[in-house]
Amino acid sequence: MFSDHCPLVLTCSDKNFGPKPFRIFNSWLERKDFEEVVLKAIANFNGVGDPDVRLYQKLKNIMEALVSWKKEVLSKEVEIEMTIKEELERLEEVAEGRELSEEEEWTRSECLKDLKELEGYKLKDIKQRARARWDLEGDENMGIFHGYIKSRRACNNIPGLKINEEWITKPSMIKKEIMGFFKRVFEEKIKDRPKLICQNAKCLSEVDAASLTIPFRKEEIKCAVFECGSDKAPGPDGFNFNFIKRYWNIFENDFFDLLDSFYSKGTIAA
Repeated sequence: MFSDHCPLVLTCSDKNFGPKPFRIFNSWLERKDFEEVVLKAIANFNGVGDPDVRLYQKLKNIMEALVSWKKEVLSKEVEIEMTIKEELERLEEVAEGRELSEEEEWTRSECLKDLKELEGYKLKDIKQRARARWDLEGDENMGIFHGYIKSRRACNNIPGLKINEEWITKPSMIKKEIMGFFKRVFEEKIKDRPKLICQNAKCLSEVDAASLTIPFRKEEIKCAVFECGSDKAPGPDGFNFNFIKRYWNIFENDFFDLLDSFYSKGTIAA
């Protein structure tokens, strides 16, 4: 007698890789009190140290303010959404028995408007998480976006690594091995590079050659920033360029001081 049942082995382990990276969502910029939180965080900021350290401290101060703001806003929106749905259900029950009054019709339209706005925020966040571009921006099939998010998570998930012929699942060991791999890949192995001597090679004029080493100008810094994709970010943990472009008047001098210091010293600490 044969059985078609296959035994399953379930292994449970802690997959805590540390705090989740902070990321700005474009829907936040549409909230009425978002700018107030950012401006208040900047007004209360007093930076010290080199330009790169001051910029890092300013962004960190804004990030901490936005994290607490986000928790408060999301909890409020959940309560508001439940209240709106309850009011709509009540009005639907009333409409079954009689025609709605002018005031009730206005209340119903306002509830639908507010509910659509909240659902629009959710849809924009899901699109940004899925990193998908659609020809029709009006497509509201959330199942597709959720599918993209789940597939990305499955592809990016690292349950473990084989290190020295041993399967390792401990997060600290995995992060250490990944960091060591990229450190070895990008390590400079050639100490003295050979010099290239070309006879009769075309050279830049002294004026053009000098223009390559002049200090950074505010105009070209702004141009470089605004040419970057708005949904892109300088790193995996931080603010996207959409946020930086919107508040460029606040960060312009910080970026200029940072690159001016880099031009003089050749290093960026933060």
